[in-house]
Amino acid sequence: FPSHDSDPSDRMHKIINEYEDLSARICELCGADAEMRVQHYWYRTLCDLCAEKDGYLPIHEEDEDETL
Repeated sequence: FPSHDSDPSDRMHKIINEYEDLSARICELCGADAEMRVQHYWYRTLCDLCAEKDGYLPIHEEDEDETL
């Protein structure tokens, strides 16, 4: 049970930060391990399978394609 000494807003910020970090590593569509992907200027967190299906590339590959 949480201590009454800690500030509720500090606990809330800790929870928010924890889930923000998780959301950067979990596929938005299926919940598998994922990474940030891009398609044109749209960024999403997707696993390999969902990214391939929807035409998204890892960010570093999109940067290389634009230099060609």
